[in-house]
Amino acid sequence: MKQYPIIIAAILLLASCDESKMEWATPEGEQAVTNADIPLTVDEQIANYKPIKDYAVQYTPNLKVGVGFDAGMYIKGGIYKQLVDENFQIVTAGNEMKMSYIVQPNGDLSFKQLDNMFESMDGTGLALWGHNFIWHHQQQQTYLLSLVAPILSANNMLTSDSHDFEGGTLGNWSSWGNNSVVDVSADGEGHNSKYSAKLTNPTASQSHQAQFAYTFNTPLEKGKVYMIRFWAKSEAATSKLEFCHQNSKTYGSQIWYSFNITNEWQQYSYFFTQQYDDVDRILINFGENATTWYLDDIEFGLKEKLDAAAPRRAGGNYVVKTPEEKRALLLGAMDKWIKGMGDYLKGKGITPYGYDVINEAIEDGSNLRRGIDKVFDGTDTEPVENVTDGLTIDWADQNFYWGYWVPDYAVQAYQKARQYLPAETKLFYNDYGLETSPSKRKAIIQFVKDIDAANGSPIVDGIGTQMHLTLDVSDDDDLNTQINKFMALVDASLTDLAASGKIIRITELDIALGTATPSEKQLQAQYEAFRRVFESYKKIIPAAQQSGITIWGLSDNDDEHAYWLLGESPDLWNKDYKRKRAYKGVCDGIAGKDLGTQFKGDDYKRLYNE
Repeated sequence: MKQYPIIIAAILLLASCDESKMEWATPEGEQAVTNADIPLTVDEQIANYKPIKDYAVQYTPNLKVGVGFDAGMYIKGGIYKQLVDENFQIVTAGNEMKMSYIVQPNGDLSFKQLDNMFESMDGTGLALWGHNFIWHHQQQQTYLLSLVAPILSANNMLTSDSHDFEGGTLGNWSSWGNNSVVDVSADGEGHNSKYSAKLTNPTASQSHQAQFAYTFNTPLEKGKVYMIRFWAKSEAATSKLEFCHQNSKTYGSQIWYSFNITNEWQQYSYFFTQQYDDVDRILINFGENATTWYLDDIEFGLKEKLDAAAPRRAGGNYVVKTPEEKRALLLGAMDKWIKGMGDYLKGKGITPYGYDVINEAIEDGSNLRRGIDKVFDGTDTEPVENVTDGLTIDWADQNFYWGYWVPDYAVQAYQKARQYLPAETKLFYNDYGLETSPSKRKAIIQFVKDIDAANGSPIVDGIGTQMHLTLDVSDDDDLNTQINKFMALVDASLTDLAASGKIIRITELDIALGTATPSEKQLQAQYEAFRRVFESYKKIIPAAQQSGITIWGLSDNDDEHAYWLLGESPDLWNKDYKRKRAYKGVCDGIAGKDLGTQFKGDDYKRLYNE
C-alpha cells in the first residue's frame, strides 16, 4: 500500500505551528512514492491521447472514422487543416459537392472549388465520401426549372421548328455560302432533345461567307431592345459564330456580335437596341472556322418579354411540355450531372469510399416520399401549370423535387451512380431523425427496398443515419438516467437498421448540449454520449455491415457554426481548437476501454507544454 506525500504534508501542517523547515518521510512499513504513481486529471489524460485515426487503425480496422468539414476553411490551412489531416480517415465536404455548387444555371459543370480542395488533400491519405447527388435542397433550380417550364411562344418570335427543330425541319430558316451544308441533325443530337440545326462549313473564310438566316414579314421596331438567345456547341474545341441583322433587300442596317463556342452545349445570348427602321432579317454567320456546329432552342424577341418568360407571366401563349418530354429532359440533366461528377473524380484518380446518392427523400411527419407523393418541404406546394400563366412555382430557392416529374427518379439515380462511379464505391441513402421517429425509420427502410425491387436486384449498398443529436442535461439531472434514455433511442434505431441487411454508417454525428458554454457536468455527459454511440454501433451493427462513423464538424469555433447549430457546442474540439472530453469519448469508444488510465506521473507535462 502506498501513501502519497501530499497526505503526509497535511498531517505535518496540522501538528506544527512553527515556521521550521518541513520534513518529508515515508511511514514505516509503506513503500516510497514515485512520480509514476501520481494520477492525472482528465484534461491531463486527454493531452496524451493519440490522434483518433491511430486508435481506429489499432482497434477497429474495418470501421473508418471521418469528419464533415468546411472545404474553404480546410483550403486555408492552419490548425483546422492540421487537425483534420492528423485525426481522420475520410472527409465529407459539407457543401462543395452538391449540385447547386457544381452545376451552373445554364447546365454547365464547374469544379474550381473541388480542384482547390483536392489539391489541399494531396498526400494526406484522406479518403472521400461523396455528398450528395440528389436532394430536394441545393439543387440547381434555375437550370432544372428551365427544362420543365413551358415555352412562351408569344414572346419568342421564332416558333415551332424555327425554335427547336423538333418536327425534323429547319422551319423558316434558310442558308447559303461557301459550299456550306445546313440540315437537321441526327436523332439524339439536340440539346436535351431529339433534333437541332446542324451547320457545317468546309473551309475557313470570312464570317459572313456562310450564313444561316431568318427573315420576318415586318421590320423590327426602332428604339426597342431585342435579344437573341440559343444553345450551341461545335465539333472543334473552340470556334466562332457571329450574330448579325440586316435589311433583306439592301443588306444594309447591319450590326455584328461574335460568340466563342465550345465543344459542350452552352447557352449564349446578346441584346441590343434597334437603331434602324428597316431591319427584317437576323443571321448566324458561320464562315470563319472549318467545323460543324449544332444550334438549338433559338429565341429571338423583345428582351423584356424574353427575360420575363417565366412563372406567373400573364397574358402569354404558353406551349406546355408533355410529361414524357419533361421526364426525358430531367433524366438527361441527371445523367449529365452524375456522369460529369464521376468523370471528374476518375480524372483526378479518386475513388470515393461511399456516396450519398439520395439524401432526405422522406418527409417528416407524414413519412411520405417528397415529390412522388405530392408532399413537399416547409411552405413549398404543388406546382400549377396552364397555357395562360405558364408554370407557377413557390418552391424555396434551390429547392427541386425530382420525383414530381420523374416518379422513379431514385432508381434512375442509383443506376446512373453505379454506371459512372467505381465499383468499389458504396452507394448510400442518407437521412436524419431516425432515432426519434421509428415510423420514419420504417419508411426509409421500405423506400430502399422499393429501389432495389425496381432495379431488379439490390443496388443500394447502405443506409446512412445522420444522428444530429441533442443531449439535454442540466447540473441538477441524474447523469446516468439521462444518458440511458438518450442511448435507448440510438440503440433502437441501430437495431432496426441492422435488420435491413444493408451496410450502416453514421454519417453526420454531432451531439449538441443546448449551450455554447457547457458546464463540467455537461461536458462529461457529452463524453459519455460519444463513447456509448461508438460502442453501441460496434455492438449492434454486425461486422459485415459496418462502414464507420463520420463526425459532423471539427470544432465549436464560431466560423464553423454560422449556419449550423449556432450558439452550440456539439463537436470534439472547443472554440480554441483544444480537445474536449468528447474527443476522449470517441477514442475510448473506438478502443472499448478508458485509454486515459494508462497515463500517469510525468505524463501530466504534455498538457502544460503544448
